[in-house]
Amino acid sequence: MKKDLVDNILKNEFHKYTDDAIKVPLVFHNSIEDTLASLPEKSAIKKKTIKKYITAACIVLSLITITAFSIPTLAKNIPIINNILNGKSIFQFRNDWDYDFGVNSKDLKNYSNQVNKSIKVNGITITLKEVACDGYKIYVGYLIEGNTPLPLDSMGKGPDVLNGHRWMINDSPSWNSSSNSFVKINDKSYILKEEINLDPPRSIPKKFRFSSIFSQIGSLKLNFKFDIIVNQNNFKDNCKDIFINNSQKINDDKFTVKNLYLTPISSTLNMEVKKTGFKNIFTNKKEDNTFFNYYNFLITNENGTLLKTVEQKFSSKGKKSFAHTEFIPEEINTCKYIDIKLFKKHTETFLYPKDYKTRYSVPIKDIKTPIKITTKKLGSIIITKFSVKGDKLEFSFKTEGSYSPILINKICILDKNESLNDFIWNLNIFSLTFKNGEYTFSRKVSPTISEGKLLICDPSEYYEPLETYTTRVKINN
Repeated sequence: MKKDLVDNILKNEFHKYTDDAIKVPLVFHNSIEDTLASLPEKSAIKKKTIKKYITAACIVLSLITITAFSIPTLAKNIPIINNILNGKSIFQFRNDWDYDFGVNSKDLKNYSNQVNKSIKVNGITITLKEVACDGYKIYVGYLIEGNTPLPLDSMGKGPDVLNGHRWMINDSPSWNSSSNSFVKINDKSYILKEEINLDPPRSIPKKFRFSSIFSQIGSLKLNFKFDIIVNQNNFKDNCKDIFINNSQKINDDKFTVKNLYLTPISSTLNMEVKKTGFKNIFTNKKEDNTFFNYYNFLITNENGTLLKTVEQKFSSKGKKSFAHTEFIPEEINTCKYIDIKLFKKHTETFLYPKDYKTRYSVPIKDIKTPIKITTKKLGSIIITKFSVKGDKLEFSFKTEGSYSPILINKICILDKNESLNDFIWNLNIFSLTFKNGEYTFSRKVSPTISEGKLLICDPSEYYEPLETYTTRVKINN
């Protein structure tokens, strides 16, 4: 009797739901997807049928008291977590020094999925709070809490959990690189934000199983393992893949601008160099990343404005070298086009202001704008405003010439008592804003700055523009 009753209820629930409109409580959704992902390969029709049966079963179970044994634990945790985070997304928490991109992007909360899975071991609770994937990276947000203050890493930035941390994609170990950021809430609570690079991009299915494992905290050997299903649906129609594949021969190297991947959270330009020519056929070198030691590139938009480079990574495999450059999405994603300009470097070492043979120096008290300073090969800097009032310095300038944006971080300001042998403060593109054709910035300075100097170093002797190797990439109409 009981068996027949349950069978009839399941059949009734089964026939209520179509393949395309199955509505289930969120608490069951990931479990259903986990079950389907672990099944042997079956036809799409069979998997849909299985999904309908599982869904119907979940709905029936939710109506009876059996679920009371599993739901309260989860339901208790969510209000506590939301109370600690004040109802915010975990990706809204940032340190003062974090730039607005990648895992620290203010927009990431709009694309993440709530997970809220908690595991507690020996008085320490780790909650996998949110996850997102745009096809190029996986972004994960955790909350780590202890009954007592948590053991910190050697830098004191956050809980000592990373040495025992690893992850898997579709049950296979992942060796992709990652970056991590901790945000302190209090001595017993920390946020961990993780950004995992997918190499190559678009190398995983739209929906995949993600496993995150923490095997130790400090000297404690523990076992935290999260298994969830991640999909890329939230980024649908918000990503753009631009395949460029523009190759040029530079001596015995084949230099190729491969592709540009644009998403609301991460935007990456990929370049590749392959060793060619007769002398490279029999080379014994298995890894050779020297191309990017001798060549540099400058990336500007249609206005000639230098784009902010968030990160540059270089790697080698066999006779190929790779360069991956990341930008702030809100800058590059709105460009009409970008120009990638190449330089030949005539130095392998980093140059300090004292190392430049040619420098242009102007006493700050003698500056009367506008002032135009022209370098030998790389264009000009035009200073349109330079003002010191009390402890505030305001500075505006333009660049003139196709390669002149390279001069921006060659602008230095020396205080009265500073010399070239000191660590001199120089402009950084992240400290500037660009408006109406001018770069501007302001900062607090010491009262003695008015007795100092404005210094512009000329890199013309060390950087040779290769004008025939410029690549233009169209992004928007």
